[in-house]
Amino acid sequence: LHPRVRRQRQMCKETDIIQAKFESRELKRAISCLSDVQKRRIKLYYFEDKTIEEIAKLERTSHQAVSETIRAGIKNIRKMLKK
Repeated sequence: LHPRVRRQRQMCKETDIIQAKFESRELKRAISCLSDVQKRRIKLYYFEDKTIEEIAKLERTSHQAVSETIRAGIKNIRKMLKK
């Protein structure tokens, strides 16, 4: 196969793996351990496809505050998933 086709297939496999992890019990458990603000903002951003700007307007806060909260939440999720 052409190298580009191989890369695309590999990317599809990786996407499937990531999607499976997102649906896993471990991820749900990790998300449940986050602060209420982190849970809410991550849910809006990743599962309801809201932009950071939309979340900031909805919650009457700054773009930076939303971005930092999401980043911290993802960092916490990664730590919990490595355990």
